[in-house]
Amino acid sequence: MIMSILKSIITSKLKEVHRLKTEIDPSFWREEAVKASSCRGFLGSLVGCCHVPVIAEIKRMSPSEGVLREVEDVTSLARRYEEAGASALSVLTDGPFFSGSLSDLKEARAAVALPILRKDFILDAVQVYESRIAGADAVLLIAAALRPFQLKALFMLTLSLGMTPVVEVHDRSELPAVLELNPPVIGINNRNLATMEVSLETCISLRPLVPPGIMVLGESGIKSPDDVSRLQDAGIDAFLVGTTLMRSDDAGRTLSELCRRDS
Repeated sequence: MIMSILKSIITSKLKEVHRLKTEIDPSFWREEAVKASSCRGFLGSLVGCCHVPVIAEIKRMSPSEGVLREVEDVTSLARRYEEAGASALSVLTDGPFFSGSLSDLKEARAAVALPILRKDFILDAVQVYESRIAGADAVLLIAAALRPFQLKALFMLTLSLGMTPVVEVHDRSELPAVLELNPPVIGINNRNLATMEVSLETCISLRPLVPPGIMVLGESGIKSPDDVSRLQDAGIDAFLVGTTLMRSDDAGRTLSELCRRDS
């Protein structure tokens, strides 16, 4: 049942890709992406952080959790995250399943000086071009949603446009194809895509398999400073936090508490 959700998302996204390609000449996407303003340094923002590097996420809802928060003002939320110490922002842009949009990404980027990660199901080059045009400084590439040759092509395209590819894995079987790319950043998703259950043990067990020199993000299930401390002890370098912040009565305070852990 859960994997059917993932399949449904991918099916929906392929229709979106087809629409993008048929409504606008593909050459337009390439030309506009090359002309887009320079990227902000996503990796540098994480490496140069003087406290716990946290990527704070704007996520209105998810298929597994339902509505997380009614967001009427993306600008205010993005600025609250920046003031609270976020090293970067992540913006969910999928509409049908997460109630997001590229408008959210554009609004967030205009509001802050932080680099922005587009979090979506990127399956085709046209989405990478679209991401750069919209102002994304990094894009998420989910290994479970791509064949190795697709992942490599999208990875190389992302780099060629000056963006940072954040390659996400959720189990050991996905690592070989990902490590062949020598990516600058790997995200380890603590959510099991087959059951949707979340366990920090996923990060802890997979982290030793990632060679030195690759930044590792912990994703999903990070709820407290204790979780951050536990994952830092396991070698996780930075953290992507969405649901915990979106459900908090005071997202800024919650984020500050996560960022202060090793101050």
